[in-house]
Amino acid sequence: MANKKFSEFTTRTDSANVDFLVGYDGSTNVKIAPSNIGGGGGGGDTFSFDTLKGGFYHSANNIGSIYFFNLMTTSESSGNPNFEENFAPHASARIKFITLVHSQVGLNPDCDGIKFWKRDNGSGTSNLLGTATVTNAGASGMTARLDLDDTDVTFTFGEAKAFGFETVVSGSQTGKFYGGWFNIGVEYT
Repeated sequence: MANKKFSEFTTRTDSANVDFLVGYDGSTNVKIAPSNIGGGGGGGDTFSFDTLKGGFYHSANNIGSIYFFNLMTTSESSGNPNFEENFAPHASARIKFITLVHSQVGLNPDCDGIKFWKRDNGSGTSNLLGTATVTNAGASGMTARLDLDDTDVTFTFGEAKAFGFETVVSGSQTGKFYGGWFNIGVEYT
């Protein structure tokens, strides 16, 4: 094979219709199945996990309101989410976790807990995903995390969903989270 030019080979674009890929390692002709190249399938989409992330400043709060994360701006929004700034996957997917971390220097969050919510595009109803596990409640670096089961939030290709949070307060707190960032773990199925 070492004396063959690549231009002499027949071009194929579908690795499913190829039994083997061939090459030369300097002294030996070799062949390898396409499924053994690049994680399987030789050219199929092997992207299986992603983390959506963003930051925001939450300086105004109405207790009991849901504030939706935006993926393209640095401000959360309450009320109806802007689905042009929320998530629609490139393949079927599910959400595995949501985290929210306080990052404001000099201002502690004025809340004790976090609830996470979702809303489907075209729906006027938000659905509670759950109350997060919180560390450092009300203090700098407060972290909230909600782990989800495989069937809690699923997507089909191109289906848009918005995700948001609600602060939980006790007593006379304002519920303001101030500066923060979020991560949403997406697993493609």
